[in-house]
Amino acid sequence: MKQLSKYTLAQLTKSRALLIGCLIGIGLLWQLVIIVFLYLYFFKDQAVPFFVLLILPTTSIGVFISLKSLNNEIKSRTLKTSHL
Repeated sequence: MKQLSKYTLAQLTKSRALLIGCLIGIGLLWQLVIIVFLYLYFFKDQAVPFFVLLILPTTSIGVFISLKSLNNEIKSRTLKTSHL
């Protein structure tokens, strides 16, 4: 991936929107997995490995880090343009 300074502001904003969409998708998927696991545990009496519930939040850490760096770059550029 190129350095963020080489992207235009429009590209950064588009990338931020994509990452927010990914986080929303991960959150919805995580809720669905929790509901399925709870259903299997309480109604089907099946032992369910709950370590899968821990995997989804840890995989989203990289997306959060990328989103934070994108937000910082967008903020620094908008501050530069507002001072001109």
